Amino acid sequence: MSRDRYAELKATRKVSELVVNPSQLEKGLGDTPSVEMQKFYEKVYEIEKNIKELNIMINDVHKIQTKNLLSLETDDGKSMSKNKAKKLYDSTNNKIQDIRKLLKGMETYNNTTISDVGDEAVKRGRHAALAKKFTEAIVHYRAIEREFQMKFRLRIERQIRIVNPNVTDEEIREIIENESGDEYTKSLFKVGDKKKAKKVLREVSERNQDIKKIEKTIKELNELFQEMQLLVFKQQSLIDNIERAVDSTEQYTIKSLETVDNALEIKRESNRVSL
Repeated sequence: MSRDRYAELKATRKVSELVVNPSQLEKGLGDTPSVEMQKFYEKVYEIEKNIKELNIMINDVHKIQTKNLLSLETDDGKSMSKNKAKKLYDSTNNKIQDIRKLLKGMETYNNTTISDVGDEAVKRGRHAALAKKFTEAIVHYRAIEREFQMKFRLRIERQIRIVNPNVTDEEIREIIENESGDEYTKSLFKVGDKKKAKKVLREVSERNQDIKKIEKTIKELNELFQEMQLLVFKQQSLIDNIERAVDSTEQYTIKSLETVDNALEIKRESNRVSL
């Protein structure tokens, strides 16, 4: 049965000069990589904590949008709800930008610190995993916004048809998509109950504002999603390069061991001949 010479070698010596030997760590020669990794894990913890907080905020957005959609509050109550919603949206968007900056900062840290092969793979892998986690939160947030974008549109359509049952789909689309369509909208409500028409007109205007805000958020989330996808791709490419380098080192080491074995065998044969 042949001996696994490469396994024996790994048990007694480092694979390459980039790998820190445990005995060096005991002597204090490996302190710098340990400190670097400690700093890295602190960054990991901070990002994970922020992503958890973001997910809570996103769930709160869903709750407040549901309340906003079904709201029958007075003007004062609506004003308070809108202020609360605005604060939550601002906090959520600020949290998203904070996480984005932390991930970019981690990328800079990884690119400017020298680590052994194992630590480098860990850093790139964790960075990619965090970016994926962040991307999942973005996708969830975007799905919620799209859901309520559609629900607000349907709400507007129902309210318009209550006042003017003869309104066409094209006219409804014009009301929703035309930012300066106030006069056009008013012209559709000249029939029926004037008081009800006035109330619906005001709600249509408010819902239109909600839809515009949602559209803006979705656009920003789409851009951020693409940015995070690129970041994950870059990290995966770096991980692939590390794996190829390790494979190349292993192949070179095995080949070197085979050469040593052959040389030893030739020497033994030579000694036997000389005897």
